[in-house]
Amino acid sequence: MLANHISPPEIKILKEGEEVINLWPIDSGYHVVIKNQKGEVFVISISLDENKIPRINQTPNLVITHVDETNIMEVSTVKETPQGKVKVTTF
Repeated sequence: MLANHISPPEIKILKEGEEVINLWPIDSGYHVVIKNQKGEVFVISISLDENKIPRINQTPNLVITHVDETNIMEVSTVKETPQGKVKVTTF
């Protein structure tokens, strides 16, 4: 019998049809790459707290998706400001 045995944490982050395509450790926890049914890929960070308990970063760090009808590759982010949301795009 093992005293103080703790089972590995179960991390529920996948929706129906999604799959983990990569996972790698970083100093503060892990990065998980998830692919959805549309072929889009996003990265989620899972950090370890002071007790080594995993904590999920609720916002994906990065989302890789399809180009629009212009076929121009770009990076866009949305920033919250006191005046509302601002979309910032770079090529």
